[in-house]
Amino acid sequence: MNIKNKENILLGGVVLGLVGIVVNCIRIRKVDEKVNYLGEHVDTNFTEFSSKYNTCVDLQDERYQDITNDMEEVKNEVIVCYDHIETLSKQLDKSDKKQVEV
Repeated sequence: MNIKNKENILLGGVVLGLVGIVVNCIRIRKVDEKVNYLGEHVDTNFTEFSSKYNTCVDLQDERYQDITNDMEEVKNEVIVCYDHIETLSKQLDKSDKKQVEV
């Protein structure tokens, strides 16, 4: 082989190596862009999901508190009704005793 062929082969190898490096850099840049794009969407989707989930949990807590408060009110009304029934029953007993005495 003569020297010119060796130089051409070496030059071709260097050029192909540089082309390979450039192509890999372009591929890496595209992959990085895709990863960043997906990362932003994942963050956005997770943030939206988290926000909606927290809102749902808050609504469930409010409903539970409302139901608990309603049950407490009903319990208090039942107690008042029971007390009233007891009072009426005592009054009825007293009136029955008075009628029996007369």
